Amino acid sequence: MNGETPSSGPTGVDPSSPTRTGATVRVSPPLGNKTPTGLAKNDAMSRLLSENWWAIALRGVCGVLFGIITFVSPVATLLTLALFFAAYLLVDGVFGIISAVRAARAHDRWGLLLAEGALNILMGLIAALFPASAVSPS
Repeated sequence: MNGETPSSGPTGVDPSSPTRTGATVRVSPPLGNKTPTGLAKNDAMSRLLSENWWAIALRGVCGVLFGIITFVSPVATLLTLALFFAAYLLVDGVFGIISAVRAARAHDRWGLLLAEGALNILMGLIAALFPASAVSPS
């Protein structure tokens, strides 16, 4: 024999290193692999959720309360959504202008990005200053 035993492979070779057999390479997993299985992950998540049940219950109570407020005061809800939309437009406009500046530095097309950013900021300011007109149909 050439120093190999049927169970150990070539002498002096780490069993976790790739071994070449013919045209294929076989990689053995390292010993002591302690990655959690799917079942262990589910058990850990279930344990975490059972320890923090109160946070999930509080989230549900807040959702129900917001739903009740929406039904009781729909005008206030629409005004709040208009203000959130205004904030979104302002932030999106700033990012649009930042994208235009970056595109101009890279010698790419930037004109429409700048126009989009400026219009978003303008519409965001209008929606923030006049939220009732953003909601009312007239």
